[in-house]
Amino acid sequence: MSLACSLPSAQTASVTQKRAKQRTLQSKISSSGVGLFSGENGTITLCPAPPNHGIVFQRVDIPDKPRIPARLDFIHAMPRCTAIGIGHATIQTVEHLLSAIYGSGVDNLLIEVSGPEVPIFDGSASRFVQMFEEAGYLEQNEEKVCLKLAHPLSWSKDDVHLMALPSDEFRVSYTLHYPQSSTLCSQFFSTQITQEIFACEISPCRTFSLYEEVEPFIHSGLIKGGSLENAVVIKEDKIVNPEGLRFSDEMVRHKILDLVGDFSLLGYPLQAHLIAIRSGHSSNIAFAKILQKYLNPVVTNQAQGQEVEPMPKKLEKMRMSQESFKESVVLDIKGIKKILPHRYPFLLVDRIVYLNLEEGLIIGQKNVTGNEEFFQGHFPQVPLMPGFLILEALAQAGGVLIHQKGHKDKLAVLLNVNNGKFRKPVVPGDSLMLHAKALHVGSKGGKILGRAFVHDQLVAEAEIGFALVEWEKL
Repeated sequence: MSLACSLPSAQTASVTQKRAKQRTLQSKISSSGVGLFSGENGTITLCPAPPNHGIVFQRVDIPDKPRIPARLDFIHAMPRCTAIGIGHATIQTVEHLLSAIYGSGVDNLLIEVSGPEVPIFDGSASRFVQMFEEAGYLEQNEEKVCLKLAHPLSWSKDDVHLMALPSDEFRVSYTLHYPQSSTLCSQFFSTQITQEIFACEISPCRTFSLYEEVEPFIHSGLIKGGSLENAVVIKEDKIVNPEGLRFSDEMVRHKILDLVGDFSLLGYPLQAHLIAIRSGHSSNIAFAKILQKYLNPVVTNQAQGQEVEPMPKKLEKMRMSQESFKESVVLDIKGIKKILPHRYPFLLVDRIVYLNLEEGLIIGQKNVTGNEEFFQGHFPQVPLMPGFLILEALAQAGGVLIHQKGHKDKLAVLLNVNNGKFRKPVVPGDSLMLHAKALHVGSKGGKILGRAFVHDQLVAEAEIGFALVEWEKL
């Protein structure tokens, strides 16, 4: 079965190729529906956003209305879905909406969400595509940026396999294998991802499950919003849904839908051929995190297969991995000392390697050496950097950010720490990358999200509140 589509055909490329432009929506549009896990009604509002804004979610139902970029750095582990979060603010089941955004070629969007879940609608991405068409697309002046792969990469765990091959287009090939079900059994589908193909062949495909797999979740109340109206259910090797399937291979097509949504968290469109065997959300994310280290940002032409040009330096800097910051210095130690009152051994930021005031993001670096005084008494036989000092380093990086944002006559003083988590030890020889994102900054104080990384792995995070105090009153 195939669904009728009203999308215009892609225009034939002219001899003189034009660079593809970023795009957003022409107008704001809202839609409401039930959350898969909570069963509660919720609303999403898609808002046009300026060039280079990217895809950003916003929880409008909680204080401070925190914004969460749709990036791998903000993944929040949840079973049976893809979720992102900052501190206590999380949003579940983002994968179908993200897949629709990617498949429809939208680059910049602010997504207001009224609760902890994106509505499940009918279990596919078709409602989101419909919303885009109703709002209309708006081409922007800035050039579209994509990520290009130079060499093949692969990832395997048990019977799950993922591979990425260099390509001038984005193509996905997926093998689904359920030996325990004769209805599902094995399915294979391979397709290029274009706006028209996605809307007609991928977006209508619904999520699915074997009844035996979801029965415990249903009885325990963990899937309160699930029904035959938003999922294909197979019970005793039969399709339970009265209307049957939309495609004979709807399940493998939905797996491609999920995969596109998960890999959209790379932040930019991808030029590669992804080959997946039995992958799910967790394995997709694991491979995407590896893949992002080997991708080269480029400016694209409108026609597939055309030569690409290097990405503008301004955007390229935003995509650098932790190792890439080695040659980038925004502020050295002398500049930092002019801003922060701290001195050795309590000055815990060696340099600032990235600063974007509009984005409210700063990245500092602390080179951890064996000569640090705290190692003399903090487990000297197995030296570990104390967790509270990692938080102090994050707070200091945040202090530089607040100063640079205009509060130069005041000092940011630590007020509180919430949702602190220490995930991996930091030892001598590590280079600690200190990411501080401004969540809220007012005249009297505010809050930052601090996240510390070593070799691109998250080692600690916390929400850090601060008060702004005039220097004369200290």
